[in-house]
Amino acid sequence: MKKKTALTYFSPTGNTAKMARYIKKKLINFEKNLQIDEYDITPHSKRQEKIKIEQYDSCFFGFPIYAWRAPKIARDWLRTLEGNGIKCSVFFTYGGVDPGAAHYNIQQILNAQNFNLVSTAEFVCEHTYNCGGWNVMINRPNKLDFKIADEYIKETWKRLKSEVYEIIQIENPKISERILFRLENDVKRVMEPPSRRGADCSLCEACESRCPANAMSFETGDVDTDLCIRCYSCFINCPDKALKINDLNSIYQLFSKLERLGVDESTVYSKYYI
Repeated sequence: MKKKTALTYFSPTGNTAKMARYIKKKLINFEKNLQIDEYDITPHSKRQEKIKIEQYDSCFFGFPIYAWRAPKIARDWLRTLEGNGIKCSVFFTYGGVDPGAAHYNIQQILNAQNFNLVSTAEFVCEHTYNCGGWNVMINRPNKLDFKIADEYIKETWKRLKSEVYEIIQIENPKISERILFRLENDVKRVMEPPSRRGADCSLCEACESRCPANAMSFETGDVDTDLCIRCYSCFINCPDKALKINDLNSIYQLFSKLERLGVDESTVYSKYYI
């Protein structure tokens, strides 16, 4: 009987989608008799559509790391699912600075939703804020990152297709919910959202349709600052380059106090946990 797995990812800037498609390609090589259904839940509208998880033998979830966790709107979506004991794996993409509580937090959510988590991974990619002047983890993922991804996929698939497997136990990083909440909101407080600022554009609607938070109006070029998660999907994907953001170099020093900015990037590796 053909095995079925769901490959679901949230990817405002394309990093997580890139790794998801790499995982899909490798899985097909490992298991010819495998049906992989791909779900991009980045657009707000896609997260309103129900995925029938119960039809799958296993699933992969992919998220970026924002403020030491998966984005809140992705976490909220995950809490709408019922895992029914299905085996799963989670992979994260991030700018190589600090995964924080991402692995532990996602394990707690999946446990509560009755999923069986067999592995997690974190893949180093170019930092999202490079679009605003940073130069962090340029040309990542590299060959070593993809080699680690190959190992993760191989070892994870062994566990997903086996009748005998172990549930992964992730150590609690002991970062309080108060600190995580504050960090998540500090990002929104110090960073201005994108805006058209009166510039002409073709009104193609790409910014609004791609906005994960349903925060952008293509007609006015303005953003609901409370809803906006500062992912910069609209800015990066605007075909007219009409949207503007502030120079993010001004907040580089602030972030460097919280995270590992400025470290020797050759010492920062992708990792997986089994």
